[in-house]
Amino acid sequence: MAAAKSNLVYANFQKAKQAKPALQSSPLPSAYFGTIENVSQAHGLLVKYADKVLPAQSLIAVEQDDIGRRCALMFENGDEAKPLVIGLLWEPDKTQTDQTQTDKHIETTESLILKCGQSSLEMEADGTIRIKGLTITTQAYGANRIKGGSVRIN
Repeated sequence: MAAAKSNLVYANFQKAKQAKPALQSSPLPSAYFGTIENVSQAHGLLVKYADKVLPAQSLIAVEQDDIGRRCALMFENGDEAKPLVIGLLWEPDKTQTDQTQTDKHIETTESLILKCGQSSLEMEADGTIRIKGLTITTQAYGANRIKGGSVRIN
């Protein structure tokens, strides 16, 4: 009896080993990707998907700063005309300073203006430079020279 049981277990094991796994009857759900095209009170949220710009709903907060970002989409009841934004694709922070180079070069043809609160640094193509602020301090550990065709103080 033990031998018959052992043979039965062995036979079932062999059948299970030879059986092929069942194929899925439907494909796995997948995410689709689009681009945030516009966010406004007048038009709501618009996304671009498959070369079409469509009104969309969103599971996340989408703001003006997100325009141009890639987004993950699903579609309401599988209808491509009804996109649902389920997330934004991560992008490295572009405002971080690049620590890989020691020299930075910014070039523009007309003017460059740096502003922070009530202070600004303005440079124009004609060579004019303006520094504005409530308090301006210059400090040198060597000579602090002021040179110019004419120097006016006050």
